Amino acid sequence: MTDFTKTTNFTAKDNLTTGDALKVIKGAYFDVEFDNIATAITSKYDSGNLASQVQAESGTNPTALMTPLRSEQHLAAYNADNAGILLDLHALADPGADRCWGGMIAPTLP
Repeated sequence: MTDFTKTTNFTAKDNLTTGDALKVIKGAYFDVEFDNIATAITSKYDSGNLASQVQAESGTNPTALMTPLRSEQHLAAYNADNAGILLDLHALADPGADRCWGGMIAPTLP
């Protein structure tokens, strides 16, 4: 992937005296700049071509970009897999409170 790098410093041309040949802005200068911009844009991925979760899991679309779950999808999937405990822990004013263990003594690590 290419990032855009400015080739011509058009602002510097403003400081040149009238009649200086370097003060002239030629179409070729713009061509170079626009070509650099076009290259930078076309070398980036197309965010409209991200694989859906179904496509990613089935592998049915070889041209779509495979990405990890988006954060909100990941949080929902993680929460569902962990019986909602993530939101329960997040809601606690005191994460060390034993009520998250149902009144049991929390296990200690060695």
